[in-house]
Amino acid sequence: MLARLKADARTADIPVVVLSADATKSMRAPLLAAGARPYLTKPIEVPRLLALVDELVGDSEPAASIDGLS
Repeated sequence: MLARLKADARTADIPVVVLSADATKSMRAPLLAAGARPYLTKPIEVPRLLALVDELVGDSEPAASIDGLS
């Protein structure tokens, strides 16, 4: 599925974040090579995830502030 997204001009520039319980190199390496950025593993650190989303979408206001969580 990731290869299809990256091959399509309409979706090629959309950042894909992978979240998985599988932290093995054999799972991570192919997805990172295919264009995932980044590959996160559980348990997820919510502040790190929110910062990553803010970075990837170029939002000027942190998501936590938008939700009133900060």
